[in-house]
Amino acid sequence: MRDALLRLRDSMRSHAWKAGGRQLNFGRIVKTFDRRTRDDGFHVLNDWDGKADTVNEDIIPVDVLHYLIDTRGGDPVDRLALAILLDYYFFHLLALLSLRIWDDGDADANLDRL
Repeated sequence: MRDALLRLRDSMRSHAWKAGGRQLNFGRIVKTFDRRTRDDGFHVLNDWDGKADTVNEDIIPVDVLHYLIDTRGGDPVDRLALAILLDYYFFHLLALLSLRIWDDGDADANLDRL
């Protein structure tokens, strides 16, 4: 399980994925929208550490993934847990993108596209 989680973490951190023999790289768009959203005062992908008084370095799905490494890293691979974690990552990307629907054009049409 640990090796599978570490591979998943690499893809989450780089926002680059291999699927069906293709490479999908969301890094540039994620960084662009994250920067714009941070400029507006929101931190969608990263959690706030109140004790350290700073934003955590890793995105929230990676923080959850680290918890799974600590608690289940020695277990056999759990495909369902990996799938849920992958969905959790993409849920955060959708949350980030949803905050930008007002940037250009018709917000309703942009939300329909999203």
